[in-house]
Amino acid sequence: MAASRKLLWPERFAATTATAGPLFTGLTGKQIALIIALPVIFIGALAVLVAIEDSQKSSVSRSNNSSSQVATTGNPAHDILLTLSPSDQATSLGKSVGEGCVGNYAYFMGIARDTRNVFWSVRCTNGKSYEVMISPDATGSTRVLECDVLQLVTKIRCFEKLKE
Repeated sequence: MAASRKLLWPERFAATTATAGPLFTGLTGKQIALIIALPVIFIGALAVLVAIEDSQKSSVSRSNNSSSQVATTGNPAHDILLTLSPSDQATSLGKSVGEGCVGNYAYFMGIARDTRNVFWSVRCTNGKSYEVMISPDATGSTRVLECDVLQLVTKIRCFEKLKE
């Protein structure tokens, strides 16, 4: 009765599979393991390198973000002014001056260590120049003096660093 069974596998495939032999003919078990393991190791190493690179990018991003934050000087209005572009600094200082001043050039003169008062010079489009003192109070109150008057009274010139 066993001879009358039908083969589940067609006979034409049986002959080819019986004679084809294993795929890695003539290789030892260690060689086959190496052939299989090398791509796995390579892909694993590549994944580790990608993870390290991503980690370094996020670390650089974090350090760039923290370095882009301006250190506080004890004068909040000045700290904000430092974050602006040079053009925006001049515009802001010109508005502080009033007197029809449209600021087109700003220059940081210095800061008084004891009072934290900050001194800027601003050149206006109307040809006049002013020294602007910014107080370290919550509103960033200012005092303004024409550069000619400043030099006449104090011998300090606008657009020059203050001596410490």
